[in-house]
Amino acid sequence: MPRVPSILNLGEPDYAGQIYALGQRMAGMEARFAAIESTQALYDARLTALEDGGSVTPEPDPVPSFTTPPSILSDGSPTVGETLIASDGVVANGSVSGRQWLLAGAAIAGATGATYTPSAAGSYALRVTATGLGGSVDATSTPVNVADAPVVDPGGPPSGFTYLAGADASRLTGADGAYLMGVA
Repeated sequence: MPRVPSILNLGEPDYAGQIYALGQRMAGMEARFAAIESTQALYDARLTALEDGGSVTPEPDPVPSFTTPPSILSDGSPTVGETLIASDGVVANGSVSGRQWLLAGAAIAGATGATYTPSAAGSYALRVTATGLGGSVDATSTPVNVADAPVVDPGGPPSGFTYLAGADASRLTGADGAYLMGVA
């Protein structure tokens, strides 16, 4: 059902205050007024009666804050190639508006998603931006050290096989001396 415009009638223009929509202060909506026209029914007018033509100074909007800081979810000892997962934290007076993955404190180009897969060892962190009517604020996670992926040592040729020496060192032969594989 479409919303129809409604008018909040405040009486004589001797009131001043601030208009809130869905509990959030509407920027630029502090003034003296007698009526407010709206297509939304969820407005809250917080008014002060003025005496002798006085004025009202609206309360400033609270700046967003992180009640729980951002963090990186991992198994505790991540290695190159393992996916890191962002936890944006909990924001009061705003919402998350951006995310940036960092390597050694520097922004990683294009790395703004909820996950990141490191391609190099180093110290990774997550910077999250929260925005609200009172402005924007950044918070950065505790860094997570990502190690190089372990190198798997094959431990020599499989049982019954021998590596050839000299010019044929890159070839593998079977127990019967037959050429099995190699790089020429």
